[in-house]
Amino acid sequence: NYPTRELLQERLALFVREARRHVARLCRRPLHELVVSGLLGLYLSDPKVAAQGLEPVARRLLAEGGPAALACYAASRARRRWSQRRR
Repeated sequence: NYPTRELLQERLALFVREARRHVARLCRRPLHELVVSGLLGLYLSDPKVAAQGLEPVARRLLAEGGPAALACYAASRARRRWSQRRR
């Protein structure tokens, strides 16, 4: 637990920046960048994020993740909505 939302946001943003920095050194870099972006999009699209009032934190993390993270987020949200309609 973090004492403030601001500290939570900053620490998670640091985690994203560090993941992207480390991935930049790996072979098959684009694949690993997509994995990081996909995980951000998938986890931040979970309804629990909104239920906890963490949308501002999610927006900051998606911005840190870049355009691919935003695309994965949008795709994950669409998939979740589509799945719920089929039930």
